[in-house]
Formats: sequence, C-alpha cells, structure tokens
Amino acid sequence: MEQLPPGTFLVILGLLGVYVITRNLFSQILKKDALDRFIREKNIVIKTLQLSVESLPLKAYLDQVFDLIFSIPELQVEPRGAIFEVIPGKRALRMLAERNLSDPIRKECAEVRFGHCLCGKAAEQQTMVFKNHVDEDHDTNYEGMPDHGHYCLPISYKGELQGVLVLYTAPNHFHSFDETEFLRHIAASLAGALKRHRLAKKLSAQDLHMEKMTQSSHDAFIAIGAEGSIAFWNLGAERILGFKRDEIIGQHYTTLIPDRYLSLQVDKQISPEGARFIGDNTYEMFIKHREGFEIPISFTFWSSEVNEQRFYSIIARDISFKRQVDEQIWRSANFDSVTKLPNRNLFFDRLRHEIGVAKRSKKLLAVMYCDLDKFKRVNDTFGHPVGDTLIKHADQALYRAKEAGRNRYEFYNHDLEKQQQRVVAIEQALGKPDVTDNMSVVFQPILHRKNKKIFAVEALLRWSDENLGGSISPNEFIPIAEQSGAILKLGKFVLKKALSESIPLREIGIPVSVNISASQINSDFLPTLRQVTADYELGPNQLILELTESRAVENLASSSEVFSTIEELSIEILLDDFGTGYSALSSLSEIPAKVIKLDKAFMLKSQEQWVELIPMFEMLKGLGKRIVVEGVETEQAMVFLKEHSIEYVQGFLFSPPRDISELLPQIKKGKWVGNSTGGTE
Repeated sequence: MEQLPPGTFLVILGLLGVYVITRNLFSQILKKDALDRFIREKNIVIKTLQLSVESLPLKAYLDQVFDLIFSIPELQVEPRGAIFEVIPGKRALRMLAERNLSDPIRKECAEVRFGHCLCGKAAEQQTMVFKNHVDEDHDTNYEGMPDHGHYCLPISYKGELQGVLVLYTAPNHFHSFDETEFLRHIAASLAGALKRHRLAKKLSAQDLHMEKMTQSSHDAFIAIGAEGSIAFWNLGAERILGFKRDEIIGQHYTTLIPDRYLSLQVDKQISPEGARFIGDNTYEMFIKHREGFEIPISFTFWSSEVNEQRFYSIIARDISFKRQVDEQIWRSANFDSVTKLPNRNLFFDRLRHEIGVAKRSKKLLAVMYCDLDKFKRVNDTFGHPVGDTLIKHADQALYRAKEAGRNRYEFYNHDLEKQQQRVVAIEQALGKPDVTDNMSVVFQPILHRKNKKIFAVEALLRWSDENLGGSISPNEFIPIAEQSGAILKLGKFVLKKALSESIPLREIGIPVSVNISASQINSDFLPTLRQVTADYELGPNQLILELTESRAVENLASSSEVFSTIEELSIEILLDDFGTGYSALSSLSEIPAKVIKLDKAFMLKSQEQWVELIPMFEMLKGLGKRIVVEGVETEQAMVFLKEHSIEYVQGFLFSPPRDISELLPQIKKGKWVGNSTGGTE
C-alpha cells in the first residue's frame, strides 16, 4: 500500500473540523432565521388584532391586513387574495375586500354559495382547504385562467362562521406547517372584526327601523349603551336639544346632564338627585341644550338587551311650555295680580311650614305684622285697586334704590315702570334659543402708545332687535344677562364668534381679547376653553381673556383651577375696569393677570381729576403690571399718559369699535393710521 505524503493526516483532521464548525454555524443561522421569522409573524398577528379594535372603517382595516400579510418575505404566497363574509340568513359568502384579482374572478366570486368552488367548500366544511394547482374542485373557471394554488381558511368566532380568507400561491406550492399555522392565526384575528361588523350592520338596520318609527315624533328617542355612550338619537332629540346625530352619537350621556345631576348612573335604576318622580316610571328634570342652557323635560326609561348588549332607552319630552303654564297658575294662586307681591295664600303656606320646622326643632317662631299709616283710608276712599297700585309703585322705587347702590331713597315716577317693563322684555328676548342670530361682534384696537402699533384687538358684542327698538346698548343688556343666567350662552357665542372672525389677525401676529363673565369662571368653562384652543389651533398668547376686577376678586376662591388651566393653555388674562372694585393688593397678586386695564370712567373726568390716577399708576408699575388706559378721546389725555409712561391706550381717539372687514385693511399697513396726530414719541 502506497504511503500517504507527510502531513496528509493533519489536513484531513483540519477539513473535518471545518466541516463540523460550518455545519454548527449553518444550524445556528437556520435557528436564528426561524426565530426571526417567528417573531415577525407573531408581531403581524398582534398588529392585526390591534387594528381590529381601532375605530377604522372595515374596508380600510382589511386593506391593512392584506398589507401586513404580504409584507412577510418568507411567506410564499402571491400578493393576491380576497376576504369574504357570511351573508346573514343565507348559505353564501359575499366578497368584502380583494387584492389584485382579475376582473372575471372579481365578478364571478362577488357572491359564492356554500359548497361551490374552494372557498365555498371551506365555508361548508369549516376547515382549511389547500390546493397547489387548478383541478376539478375549482368550479370557477374562465378561458385563459393561469394555473395557481389556493389557501382557503374559514374565519370563525366562538365556533360561528364569519367568513373565509382566500390567498393565492404559485402552482405546485408546498405548504409547510409553520406557514399554515401562521395563516390560521391571521384568520382567527379577523374573526372579531367581522363579528363586530355584522353586529353593527344589524344594529344599523334596527336604527333605520326605529328612525322610521320615530321620525315624525316631537319627542326625543335616545338609546344609551351599558358603558354610557349614546347609541341612538332621533330627529325629536335634535329639535329639543340642538345636537345633530353625527356629533352626539358615541358621546357619553353626561354631556347632556347638568352638574347637579351627575350622580345619575345608567347601570342602576335612574333616579338622579333633583329628578322628580311623578309616577308610571316617569321623571322630570333639567337637561343641557347644545348651547349650554337647560331645558325642563319629562322622561321615561327602560332597559333591554340587543345581541347580548344592554341598552337603556329613553323617551323625553320638552315641558318648557307646561312649566310656564304651571308657574303662571302657581303665581296666580300665590301672588297679587297688581302688585306681584306674595298674597295671603302664600303667606299661610310659608307660615305652616315654619311652624312645623319650629315644632320639630323645639324653637320659637316670631310673626311680625307691618302696616302703612292711614293706608286703610286710601283703600276705603279710592278702592283696593288704587291701594294695590301704590304698593306696586313703592316696590318699584325700592328696587330702583337697591339697584342704584343701596343706602338711599328713590321716588316713584312713570319712568321706573317703563324701565321695569323693558328689563322684563330684554330678559325674555335673551332667553330665546335664537337670540344670537341678531348679535354680532365688532373689534376695537388696543395700541402701543409710542408707535401706535396694534397690541391686541378687543371683541365687543353688539345686539339689535326690532322688537326692542333696534340697537341695544351692552351697558343695558349685559347686566340683565348676568342676572338671568343668559350670559353663559352669550359668553360662548362671543368667544367662538371672535375667534372665527379674527383668524386673519392672528395670522399676522395680533391676538384677540374677549370679555368673559365671572360666572363663566368655573370648571364647566374649562372644556369650552380646551375645545376652542384645539378647534382654532390657538398658539401661545393668541387669546386674551378680560375679567372685571370686582367679579374676579369675588370668585377668587373658586377660580384657582380655572386660572391654572388658562395659564397651561398659554392664554393671557387681562384685568378689566380696574379701579372700581377696591381690590386688596393680596387679592390682586393672586390673579395671574399681567395686564391691567383702567376703567374708562377715569379718563372721562376733568383733566384736574386725572391726578387721582398717578398713585394707581405707580402702584401697578411697582407690582410689575402692564397698564392699558381705556377711554382715551383727546390729545390732552395722550400728553398726560406720555408723561407717566403708560404703555397701552384704547379709545375713540384712534378708532371706534368696527367690523373686522373695516379694521383689517388699516391693521395690515403695519402701523395704525387713526385719528391721533400727536402724543407720539
């Protein structure tokens, strides 16, 4: 035997070592590739499940599922396929979505009966059907159809067939265990989405049926899901509460509930605090209109289950007119028709109540009797109607004395009665739902005193009503709106109207200043602020809120949360009408207002009295406040303000309040051109 050359044995050992190492390395690479593929496929399944619970339209969801399936490079399927749903009440499938199917297939397979072709067989047998070429089981054929393979996977939810997933493969494709398991998981993840789609279609059909039943009704028909979201809303509900169906469906029912009723829980028997039970499962309470004011309603409710989901159904009726009639009947029975003062019936009713309270609490009760000297002689001589009229006139004079500041007296005259009648007329007009249709917003600039450039524009509300004699002064209707509560509705209107019309100003860097009532400074105002900040895409310091000094200080304790939110939203606060409220310095420092606007009454005084402003100027400057002086109407006023280095001015000397279309052209010049010719530096 021929001897091997020296070193040959070592070479052989070396080659064996390389083989072993290479084999192990290749094995590890295969394991890593398999692991990577497993992770990718798992993530695809998770993503499919995540998408199924998002509020996507079904077509968009299915398109994304196709994208995910075809994104896996190891999956040996062609980028073609379809997803079918089971047609309710029919043993057939309907194509919901497809990807890259030929026109003949798209047409022929739009609807497939159970047992027909591969997808129909998968539906009938509720098991996966795989073919790697076109054979006799392919019932759907057309001339020139290329050979191909198929995966047809049933989509089932808790054993109930929902549809079929169809994917194409190349001819003679080998389907591995891993590939088949992955596709089964994809089909399972589709089941929940198709189930919800079928339920939604069923509910939509029920909604349509209910809509037809309730369309002509003036009552509100509302359905609330167990989780509290509004699921049904008819035209009667739109008419009564102002919300359109597309903006209220899906909202939580507490959108409609005043704060004092928020103890209401829909998953319990509805009996909210403040709702009055009047029998036959009927209640009365107040509910919020879209514009913020409250409407009295009577309502009945019951619960039911639809497709294993609990719903609470409510039928509500607007009882505003009934309440007015009841109020009139009650007032007629308890108040004098002439003087409008409480009569004997109401007196004895209150007396009986107080006697009961005194007995239960074991306390004494005093009754005081007042009389007018010799008033009986008036009644006996001229009759009770004349006496009643005198009492009424005295009451009007008393009201006027209180309104004018108390600690004073007033004589009755006919003007007082006319004023009272006008107050009532304005209050009634402010209570109408469409009152803002006759309102508009005008703008007056606030200027830098030195260069007359715009610091901000103040939005001011204007109202004209032919039934009230045309234009009504804000000084007349704003206090009435404050007292009646209508200011909340007006405040929202002004805020949204001012932000809508001032968009061109904000685009060139000029903020808008809006007056708000102290009654708006509460937690209910915060959602409105957040909404307008988002709706109008407000940047930092593009909105200024003006608060009157006295009202802001009165509500200081309850306003800290609102002030904090205002600062978080980068909205600036301006303290208005300063100098009339006699605020303590400690209170002033607690209000996050960097800008203080003096009450315009100061500048309307004589020039000799302007010196009263100097200590106020020094105090505010010492506190680091910027000062706006309102009511500047003369050049002499500008000279005085220049001497004391006042930063901002506002008044008719520069511009009256104007419509935005008149104001904008001058503002765009970059430097204000107004009536002032002097006082500059």
